[in-house]
Amino acid sequence: PTLDGDLLTEQPLDAIHHAATTPVPVLIGSNRNEWALFMAADSAARQLDEPALRRRFRRVLSSHGIDEIMLDRVHSIYDETHGKPPARWSAFMSDLVFHAPAVLLADTLSRAGGEVYFYRFDGTLPLVGGYTGSFHGLEIPFVFGTVGRGALAWTIGNSPAVRKLSRNMQQAWVRFAHSANPAHEGLPAWPRWQDDRRDAMLLGPDSRIAQDPHEGAREFWTPLLEAPRQNPPDPKPSLQAAPRLAC
Repeated sequence: PTLDGDLLTEQPLDAIHHAATTPVPVLIGSNRNEWALFMAADSAARQLDEPALRRRFRRVLSSHGIDEIMLDRVHSIYDETHGKPPARWSAFMSDLVFHAPAVLLADTLSRAGGEVYFYRFDGTLPLVGGYTGSFHGLEIPFVFGTVGRGALAWTIGNSPAVRKLSRNMQQAWVRFAHSANPAHEGLPAWPRWQDDRRDAMLLGPDSRIAQDPHEGAREFWTPLLEAPRQNPPDPKPSLQAAPRLAC
């Protein structure tokens, strides 16, 4: 967010770090294939080849002062194991926009003494899940229990596995709202997130705990995401020079 020198005088992560306590428990997470949703509106991304992918990597990373070594490292992280160039671009953006920031926030809260529970949603659309993955927003009908209603029953499906996952997620969210702990008998034991273990609940047909599921994203992106906080701009000069408009 933009620091205005009044309401926001420091970055939220810095405020958490400097706070004496973090009294509000947090349930935080993301979907495994977040960026897949946005690929639907990006026809150029769906047709990427290797040179075009490299140009996109370079353009996104240019604001972080990348060099050729770092660019090569990006290519080694988001390599052919992620699939073809469109899938690699989707994984890259999922990490940058969703996974790495979520982990950074969870780590910061945990180090400040906060109670943090972390999840990754791995549910998919039964009919086309191999194509769409666990895209951005797909968890919402599972949390609200609407997977079997109307058109959603045709797209998400109304199988026993889908209904079970929805019930488990609803129960976890309700338990967390009631007691600040999402654990319940329908899921494996759900430990708190600690920055020395990073236990996360993978919510899917067979939910399980995984340790540091975004390790690659965390190791690469955290230093880049934290860099602006180490040299924040001074908001005061621009605010003092800005004209005040009468409404």
